[in-house]
Amino acid sequence: MIKIFRSVIFKSAVLFVLSILAVFTLTAPALADDPTPVPTPSSNLVTDKNSVTNPDGSVTITLEAYTTGVVVTKHVPTDIILVLDQSGSMNETFAQINTITPLNRTVNNSYLYSLSNLSNLYYVDDENNTYKVTVSRTGEPGNRRFNYSYTSGGQLHTAASNGSSTQFYNDNPSWYPHLCTIQTTNQTRLEALKDATQSFLDAVYEDSKGEDG
Repeated sequence: MIKIFRSVIFKSAVLFVLSILAVFTLTAPALADDPTPVPTPSSNLVTDKNSVTNPDGSVTITLEAYTTGVVVTKHVPTDIILVLDQSGSMNETFAQINTITPLNRTVNNSYLYSLSNLSNLYYVDDENNTYKVTVSRTGEPGNRRFNYSYTSGGQLHTAASNGSSTQFYNDNPSWYPHLCTIQTTNQTRLEALKDATQSFLDAVYEDSKGEDG
């Protein structure tokens, strides 16, 4: 009686294991060597899976999912709340901003000489690189000669003009409109945050217009 009972238990366990294997075999996704993408029924979603056995015995499994057809972008109205930090630390300097101001064509040598003495005379090239210009003068009042120079890439560039009231660009037209002044201001963290916020709002506003504007 005991032997029969044990035999029944053993057979039941075997049948249970075999049933689990059968279910797993029927339901487990087939990864092996079938690279054909499978579209999901009633949708444009395509899924793909395959496996490759590597020489070292490991297996590389690749899974993909993508859509087909035309992708339509819809703009959905959204409520946006922006909170700006106005604590004391926001008054600290975030960046230094250099404002370049080109000098007009009528500037004379005397004015440019005074800017040079203030270390605020620059040459700005076509790539917006700036180089400090030094001005020296020789001669007596009424017969002044002004010498200009700056260094770029290790090369010295020079120009000259006679007379305090003489317009510099008349004698050196190739330098126009490259002479400028630079004003440096400190931008606080709060100012930078406000600028970024305004840029974001402008972008949202333009986007909200749609293709028809």
